[in-house]
This record gives sequence, structure tokens and C-alpha cells, in this order.
Amino acid sequence: IPNTLTGTPAFSSTAGSITANWSASTDGGCGLDHYEVTLKKNSEPWTTYLDVGNKLTHTFTGLSDQATYQLAVRAFDKLGNRSSWKYSSAITIGDYTPPTAPEAVSISPQGWTNNLSPTISWTGITDTNLQKAQYQIDSGAWMDIPTASGMASGSYVIPSAQTQDLTDGEHTIAVRGIDSAGM
Repeated sequence: IPNTLTGTPAFSSTAGSITANWSASTDGGCGLDHYEVTLKKNSEPWTTYLDVGNKLTHTFTGLSDQATYQLAVRAFDKLGNRSSWKYSSAITIGDYTPPTAPEAVSISPQGWTNNLSPTISWTGITDTNLQKAQYQIDSGAWMDIPTASGMASGSYVIPSAQTQDLTDGEHTIAVRGIDSAGM
């Protein structure tokens, strides 16, 4: 029977993935054959048991942002005997996914001039950790929209102080969402 791994498996994470590393097991009998790994999310059951061969690392992909994961690994010898599971500590994947772009943005009145305060309206910004919405005129600085005006959807009257110095002609007003990671 292979020995239970001695070191605690370690993690590193990037957007939607976790790479797990563990120390080699030993087998005093017929020899080590392969490792099996499993992963669980939050308090859900252990799922997806994977034979990773003799590798001492495995990358799990397609994982959710802002979720906590734990890994378990065990060794098998050439006769099919297996060691006990060795469990990792938990790791939480950060927020790597920015909010979606708004599905619709409108400005009223459509023929606004620099002595008016136009109203921007938007819908469809999605993110599990949406913190605020911002607007930008042309390529100027992004300005925060008060959360009382909406985040995922809403409307906001742009103060005339933001539009009074604009030159005559067409201008672009953009809206975006910002999440807790600042994306």
C-alpha cells in the first residue's frame, strides 16, 4: 500500500483555475502507479476524481470566481492499493471576471447641448460583486455614478458642470460597471 503523502498539497490560482502541487508518495512493495485527485467547491460534495498519472501537479480549470476550493490527493500502487487521502487547506479564488458591458445605453434628450444636463440610462451590467457604475464623456476621466441612481441598471443626470465646457459637435458617453476587485 502506498504511503499517505507527507506534505499538505499547495495551491496557486489564476483566473478560473487552480494549480495544485503535492509531494511524492512512496511504495515499498510493487511500486507507485498513479495519483488520483479530487476537488470540492465551498461545502459541496467531493466530485470529479481524476487519474493524473505520475504527475505531482494538476491544474483544475473552469472554476468560479469568489468560490472556496479544497483538494484531496491519494496514491495508487501497481496492484491497485491506495493510500489515504491527503487534504489541502482551502483556497478562495479571487474575482478575475470584470462586469459585463451594459446591454443598452441611452441619452436624453438626444439633441442635448453643452448648456443642458443630459440623462444617461443603462441596463444589463452583470457581475456577482458589482460595486458601482461609472460614466465617461469622450476620453475623459471615468466619473462615479451615485449608487442610489443604480448599478446594474439605472439612470443619472450628468451635472452641467461636466458638460458646459464641451465644444459643439458629437460626443461619446460611455457607461461601465466596477466590481469589488476594481475591474
